[in-house]
Amino acid sequence: MDGTIHSDPDGTGQTVAPGALTRQHIETIVIFERLGAALSVTGILLIFLAYAAFKRLRTVPNTFIVFASFANLGASIACLIGYSGVLAGPDSDLCQAQAFMFELFMQSDPWWSFAMAVNVYMVFFFSASPKSFLRYWWAYFLVCYGIPFIPSLWLLIVHGGDGQNMYGNATIWCWIDKDWSNLRIYTYYLPIWVCIILSTCIYVAVGYYVFKQRNQLRNLSLSNPARDVPTARDSGEKTLFANAAVMGSINREVVQVTTVNSSATHSVGGPSSAGAAPVNWFDGPLDNQSFDGSSAPTSRPNPYQTTVTRITADPAPREGYWARVYSNFQRWRGRFSHIDPVKLAYLRTSFVFAISVFVTWTPSSINRVHDLVYAESTSFALNLASAVVLPLQGVWNAVIFFSTSWSTLCREMRAYLDSRRGIPRGHHTAVAVRNERDRQNAVELSRRKTHGQSTQSQGDDAVSDISVPSTPGGNITNGGPVRVMRGTSL
Repeated sequence: MDGTIHSDPDGTGQTVAPGALTRQHIETIVIFERLGAALSVTGILLIFLAYAAFKRLRTVPNTFIVFASFANLGASIACLIGYSGVLAGPDSDLCQAQAFMFELFMQSDPWWSFAMAVNVYMVFFFSASPKSFLRYWWAYFLVCYGIPFIPSLWLLIVHGGDGQNMYGNATIWCWIDKDWSNLRIYTYYLPIWVCIILSTCIYVAVGYYVFKQRNQLRNLSLSNPARDVPTARDSGEKTLFANAAVMGSINREVVQVTTVNSSATHSVGGPSSAGAAPVNWFDGPLDNQSFDGSSAPTSRPNPYQTTVTRITADPAPREGYWARVYSNFQRWRGRFSHIDPVKLAYLRTSFVFAISVFVTWTPSSINRVHDLVYAESTSFALNLASAVVLPLQGVWNAVIFFSTSWSTLCREMRAYLDSRRGIPRGHHTAVAVRNERDRQNAVELSRRKTHGQSTQSQGDDAVSDISVPSTPGGNITNGGPVRVMRGTSL
């Protein structure tokens, strides 16, 4: 007795060691693996077709995605082989070919992500032109495919002391054999995570640079001394209404302007004028007030005006969670508005590509650490997660390619269909421009008509003068007119 306990958990008649995957587990993993690989192959073929058919899609970011798609195609073919390589045996050509493609093409995708991150660094910190990168396409191929090719070829031609191949059974496909599991870290996962970490550092540096430049531009605009200085009354009204607008709706109900006209006099000349009593403009007519010394009416003071504004504001409704998330995202997105559109497009594509690489390799890396710590057991959940995300690299590339170029692709498709029907290129654009110009003209004409009608009725409806008789104890003298503006809403 060797002490090994065997069982038949799935009822297939095959004995399975404790901690190993059952036949049902393997079949489930293979289904998801081949499904993801088929979707990736479809997405990659669509990328190649769109890139070859439409010249306007051949931008620098899209070109690098196409370069990386060759690696995704090779990795997807290896995933489509699935468990068939293991069933064929570790010494079979199918198993060795599958393991070689996994080692070479799976590892190339992070290298292309790192290359795009380096390009972003060159664009922002050295003002390099993105189009200049295409002149060195051979250097990118040499690095992104040449570096993974070295360990892939070495593992293919080198054998162990007993003549055993280094490529062999890796549980769910053919790759580096379990007996050489340490080589999986040094020849595979270590270079991959070096690329991911360096790419992350570059994007953090670029983000810091972008926000620093934005803050400098904002401080420069705030410190501009040439801006207009508003009057005190305008500033107060703007602040008042701006703060109230945050709370809710504002209704300007009543605006009352009171104008006081008086035949006021004051003393001039002579020594007695220095000791003259001050004139109280609200104590009645001037003939009822006593003065020390002679005085003569010489001037009329400026009208005294009082503006009373009543504001009602309802509390603003509380936004939902997703509305606040969308608002914060739009605010964060607006910080990149001053960046060159070409640089921004390249940054967006490269950053999303880096995120896809990180998501792709995280479950597989966790599974590999689990295998090192618990060498005698195999996790079905981690192997399933690896089989789900690793074959989807081509799907990620297709999503990035078409999402960043969707508007251009729609225009090119419309132009192609129009050319088939004999419609000249740019016809729809010209029609849209003409319709927009007609719409703006109609809005301007309507605004002028409304403004003319409001100007005509302003004297009849907006202002009325009311004569108030003067009284000895009243606050308004000499029958001063009171001008009342009827309530309006903002």
